Amino acid sequence: MNRGGLRAGCRRLSASAAVAATALGSACAAPGKAPADSPAGIPSDRAGATSASAATAASADAPAPRQHPPAVENRTPFPDLSMADADDPVYGTYDAFRLKISYVIDAHGHLGIGAADPEPMLTGADDPAQDLRCTAHGAGFNQRTVWYPDTDIFVAGARLVAAQSGDGSPRPLLRMGSQAQGIVTATGPRARQAEYGYAPCVGSQRVRGGARAERYLNGGDRLSLRPDGGKGGVQTIVLPQDPRPFAMLMYEGRAERAFVPAQLVLLTIDWPRRRAVGLYQITVPIQPVVASVHWSTTLPPFTIAQMPQMQAFNRAVSSYIATCPVPMKPMDPCANPNRPLPEILTR
Repeated sequence: MNRGGLRAGCRRLSASAAVAATALGSACAAPGKAPADSPAGIPSDRAGATSASAATAASADAPAPRQHPPAVENRTPFPDLSMADADDPVYGTYDAFRLKISYVIDAHGHLGIGAADPEPMLTGADDPAQDLRCTAHGAGFNQRTVWYPDTDIFVAGARLVAAQSGDGSPRPLLRMGSQAQGIVTATGPRARQAEYGYAPCVGSQRVRGGARAERYLNGGDRLSLRPDGGKGGVQTIVLPQDPRPFAMLMYEGRAERAFVPAQLVLLTIDWPRRRAVGLYQITVPIQPVVASVHWSTTLPPFTIAQMPQMQAFNRAVSSYIATCPVPMKPMDPCANPNRPLPEILTR
């Protein structure tokens, strides 16, 4: 089994290049591989994959051996991508892809792109033996875990006190408790019998505890923070509706394609620096064989106000990925070339 590293192989694009990149398809190097073994006593980063989940791979096609990992193209302005075990799919059933986005928190608590000091992705030069340390790229442990079923939240310089969905209804939060080797997991009566572990890092800072949402946070959700020292009272952070990352999958030997929304699996907030970093994931069955993965994002409508064709495509993809069922286990339900698409997304 190949135990190479992860690498962020994509060049940086300016924020203003996002629209053109989405339309024209700026190319990017394919990410490399990631080690997968978890520290002892912690659920394996492959624990989510089971023989049952393998059976749910959405295809009736006869299996064909894969000759090489999918090519990866980055059409986003965010340079930090990774792919786990490109030469050796997870449990031989699926591939895992990640995208990291660094946000700036504005005066109204909204997250916007353009952070002056974006947090990089784990790279192949990073020693897996140091994965539980907090570094400039956060904790390697969190980035080598190939699938998470929820969003975990770590905050530096403030305390997370509540969460709400976009419609104002409360979102339950499970507090994190310490386990072996500095890992934290969700605790309490709503915790699962087997919980996924996280290293509690906000960039290079180790924080105490954290919180896990029940399932994934979405655009429009709100987080209430109480800054350390009580300065300014409770502050609200609003997750962005756009850009929302997704991937278009192209398949070998067939014209059909698939559009897969990425899920936010980790959100770290550095309140004093007014920076938030989101780690997003998709997981894709290896059958039918995926030839290429094209990362993109939805766009705020005002950025394409003078581009009718892009407006139509943006509306269609936004509406479509909103219909995708939330994955309950590895292999996203929409990672399926047999799922009907709006005509505009098939061109």
